[in-house]
Amino acid sequence: MWPIHHNFPALRFVAAILAAFSLAFFAALCFAQNSAMALDGTAADPDNFDAHYNLANALASQGQFSEAIIHYRAATRLRPDDANAEANLGTALAEAGNLPEAKLHLERALHINPSHELARENLAEINLRLGARNP
Repeated sequence: MWPIHHNFPALRFVAAILAAFSLAFFAALCFAQNSAMALDGTAADPDNFDAHYNLANALASQGQFSEAIIHYRAATRLRPDDANAEANLGTALAEAGNLPEAKLHLERALHINPSHELARENLAEINLRLGARNP
């Protein structure tokens, strides 16, 4: 029979690691399923704004900015008056290092919706970075 101990720090550590692994696995599985559904949506209907926009968001959240940009471009082509799509395209372009084009899309987002906070904050950051490059 195993002795009863009231304090199992190693067991708690292992349980915490298993819980974290389980959450990460579940998140990856959900991402894969959501991405597959959005990809199916873009294949089935290349003019589906929601499919392109949702896939772009999923890709961007995983740091796949080049791929996300492709779908944000499609989304903004389909709905040129969507400030969120423009702002997210600008943000993805900035993350990919294309600051001049990022600035253009963030400005478009603000033209569509002057109170768009994400666009305003990211545009300010880009302007600072561009200013630092061009003294």
